Amino acid sequence: MKRLSLRAGVMLALAAIFMLGLTFFLVLYVSNANSWAMHAGNTHIYTNGEFTGGGDVLDRNGKVLATTKKNKRVFNSDTTIRLSTLHAVGDANGFISTGVQTAFRDKLSGYNLITGLFSSTSGFNDVTLTIDSNICAAAYQALGGYKGTVGLCNYKTGELLCMVSTPSYDVNSKSDLKRAKDGELEGVFMNRFLSATYAPGSTFKIVTAMAAIENFDDAYTRTYNCKGGGEIGGETVKCTGYHGDISLEQAFAVSCNSYFSQLAVDLGAKTMTEYAEKFGFNKKYDLDGISAKTSSFNVDKARKIELGWAGIGQYNDMQNPLQYLTSVTGIANGGTPIKPYLIKSVKNSWGFTLKSGSAKKGRRICSGDTAEKVAKLMDGAVRITYYKSSFPGLDVYGKTGTAEVDGKTPHAEFIGYCKDDDYPFAFVVVVEEGGSGNYLAKNVANQVLQAAKQSYQK
Repeated sequence: MKRLSLRAGVMLALAAIFMLGLTFFLVLYVSNANSWAMHAGNTHIYTNGEFTGGGDVLDRNGKVLATTKKNKRVFNSDTTIRLSTLHAVGDANGFISTGVQTAFRDKLSGYNLITGLFSSTSGFNDVTLTIDSNICAAAYQALGGYKGTVGLCNYKTGELLCMVSTPSYDVNSKSDLKRAKDGELEGVFMNRFLSATYAPGSTFKIVTAMAAIENFDDAYTRTYNCKGGGEIGGETVKCTGYHGDISLEQAFAVSCNSYFSQLAVDLGAKTMTEYAEKFGFNKKYDLDGISAKTSSFNVDKARKIELGWAGIGQYNDMQNPLQYLTSVTGIANGGTPIKPYLIKSVKNSWGFTLKSGSAKKGRRICSGDTAEKVAKLMDGAVRITYYKSSFPGLDVYGKTGTAEVDGKTPHAEFIGYCKDDDYPFAFVVVVEEGGSGNYLAKNVANQVLQAAKQSYQK
């Protein structure tokens, strides 16, 4: 009897060990199967280290951006299309980590957890993106050789219509690839829309204005004096003009540094941080699971003069373009942002839809009343300083920024949206070392918006 009990105990112990081992294997399998299957050594989907085992990547209009022919990855025949969509589509070598061909290669290959890559033997999956390659081409050409990024989305649906990052390189050119690998094209493998941050400059005045509207009863009647600058604690924040006694609406329209730096100090570090975070700073963002670099705002140890600089988008403020674009959709939608997305659909070789993208709401950034008031300020800035005629046929609301960079020409920036049900576009433009936002960034924005308008008219 004792022997039977001992044997039973041993069997139970072995069964427990087996179950633990099986559980460990299943956890390991579920956690790592995707990366195992997608390894560059897998000859089912890679040839000489290049991704070749995937279906078509198409833009929203069905234009093929990448496909596989004769066991080789082939890209669109138009050079400008290839250059402008590089960071959205990605390359066959995987250098562009945020590109669809790397970030979603499992979707393209037809991989799933149950059958692995078995289903790919009868055909790969096709991935249709939300981007319009013609709008992307217009953005690439508008940037005109400058480094930078352009993002544009439909703020009602969340569809990302344009995501362009420069510099770029031609995936069909071996010499271009060599230059990129040798570092001649600085930062070419980085998608600046997702993986970069920039000093926001005066575009941040939207945040400071939003905080003032919701915290000061006298927000619209409160004035500060501008004598080419504003004095804070015995130090001066320089301004681009001599505006005298100036109010919120006037200061926003002419982008008065004196006004907004002093306003930030009166609001205080705690309130400024609260509203920066409502606008998306210090928060994580992603595009269909592709992580974006986090925007940052930190004035915990800032002196008054530094808090003043922070209120006008300098000091140590850093914005990410995806975060900025998302927050602009919040203003356009009455305080509630719509998260941009990139994947429109995934279909298998039989034409069945496996996945469809859809709009998702983000956290409210402000009340509907505040959103309307901020929108009115942005409208005033365009009417008074940037001019409505700069955007023919479009009702643009926006704010430019000229972000100072130590020892370099300032970055030119412009964020905003079209108040038009037919053309519901929100946009962000960053032109590195582009100078004044009211010149280059504004012109880039107009060219992209006109291309988007033309696309929507078809």
